[in-house]
Amino acid sequence: MLHAIVDRLSRHGYLVAVGAVALSTLLFLPGRDFFAKGQWAILYLLVVVLVAGLSGVGPAVLAAALAFFAWNFFLLPPYYTLRIHDDKDLLSLFAFLVAGVVMGVQTGRYRERQARERALRAELARAEAQREADELKSSLLSSVSHELKTPLAALTATVSNLLESDTTWDERATRAELEAIVSDITRLNNGVTSLLDLSRLEARTWQPRPDWYDLSEIFDVALDRLPPGERHRVRLIVAPDFQPLRIDFEQWTRVLQGLMENALVYAPDGEVRVGAEVKGGSVRVWVEDDGPGVPREEREAVFEKFYRGREARATVPSGTGLGLAIAREIVAAHEGSISLESAASGGSRFVISLPGEPVPATTMQEGET
Repeated sequence: MLHAIVDRLSRHGYLVAVGAVALSTLLFLPGRDFFAKGQWAILYLLVVVLVAGLSGVGPAVLAAALAFFAWNFFLLPPYYTLRIHDDKDLLSLFAFLVAGVVMGVQTGRYRERQARERALRAELARAEAQREADELKSSLLSSVSHELKTPLAALTATVSNLLESDTTWDERATRAELEAIVSDITRLNNGVTSLLDLSRLEARTWQPRPDWYDLSEIFDVALDRLPPGERHRVRLIVAPDFQPLRIDFEQWTRVLQGLMENALVYAPDGEVRVGAEVKGGSVRVWVEDDGPGVPREEREAVFEKFYRGREARATVPSGTGLGLAIAREIVAAHEGSISLESAASGGSRFVISLPGEPVPATTMQEGET
């Protein structure tokens, strides 16, 4: 707000100069019989410097000239006349005028230089923001073109094969083609859903609606959304009396599902473990795998949008790079944090930390019944 006021004043610099000298003179008048005549020069110099800092060189020179006449007319005897009886007063006036002009010019030039530099820093910031936006668009287009175009092309090819009139399809071959169609549709749906979820989270239109839930309930729902052939590889390690969590059910199902899918993909031959514990006044929920792990230098970057590490690109060519970004946004909306550690097996361990909250007695009683 202050910056806006300063900008508005700077656009009317000459009016600011007139107003500043007039207002300061009105404030000085009651004290002209109590202060020495030369002290007004110091006060008027402050006014000139202030005008220079706000409006630049031209208004500062005008302020110095107006102060020269105002001091003479209102504050030097004989009052309300431009006549000067004391030669010392005449010398003081012209010394003030010279000092005021010099200080005003120097301060005004410094202010204008600062304004040019700010305009340059702002232009550079806009250019950098535009560059980042362009990079984001490129990443988005690249991801969308691959993640949406590839399954669409596969769908088209599969359906075209089924429609070939010169090919006889038995039940097993037909079923295999239909399963491929379902897989491609699922991949297409997941890509679109990820993009929509992330856009809603960043626009703050998908706000959490927390309530008290058992982690096992959310785990069961998330597990049901995994491919049937992969569910046996996922194990929940939570004590039977583990406290309920105050979280948004749908959002946390999305987080657990995404982390488990990620672990299943990058550890195709190992087990995926989901666990939770209370530690240091906070609740820690973790998902770990037996895969190759993530290099230490990439452990922060994996949570960025569209980022896929070297191992990920080599192991799994497809992927939007949005799953962990979505998880981070949801966890942040719950006032928590998510990080990546090394599992004891050498794989990856994603750890979510949430502030511990006391569970209401009514919730505990409902759980017991």
